[in-house]
Amino acid sequence: LGLMLCPDPLGALQQMHRVLRPGGRAAVLVFSAPQRNPCIAILMDTACRHAGLGPRDPFTPGGLLSLGKPGLLQDFFIQARFTDIATEPISAPFQLPSARDYLDFVRTSASPIVQILGALNPEAREAAWTDMEEQLEVFQLPEGGWEGPNELLLVHGMRPVG
Repeated sequence: LGLMLCPDPLGALQQMHRVLRPGGRAAVLVFSAPQRNPCIAILMDTACRHAGLGPRDPFTPGGLLSLGKPGLLQDFFIQARFTDIATEPISAPFQLPSARDYLDFVRTSASPIVQILGALNPEAREAAWTDMEEQLEVFQLPEGGWEGPNELLLVHGMRPVG
């Protein structure tokens, strides 16, 4: 879950290819498309709105969803000269007691959300977190608990032999 935050993911894959021995494999895990990761989309949209920023293109390099564009990461693997490339979507919902627990996780990570909200005064920052929590409550389960939809892409390829 690091390649998506890299400003030059193709360059990073080219370097992975370079240091692998022939027949060696590289694998990466990234968040998939925005519609498959609505919690992240809610966080980004809400943080940007509260920070007075316009909507962001989710596929901008270095963002959480930057490599989720269908086919993009596979194309990067091809450009980096990997072979035997495969992409596997993985359902990985966030399962926590509440939306607040999810936001506590986000707040303690080095997430872009925290960076965007860092420019706000404490009162405005707290209002943004409250707004996010209210929107994320849509994923509260009737039987209790909270489950935020989340999909990852596992992409792997091989450095050819010879």
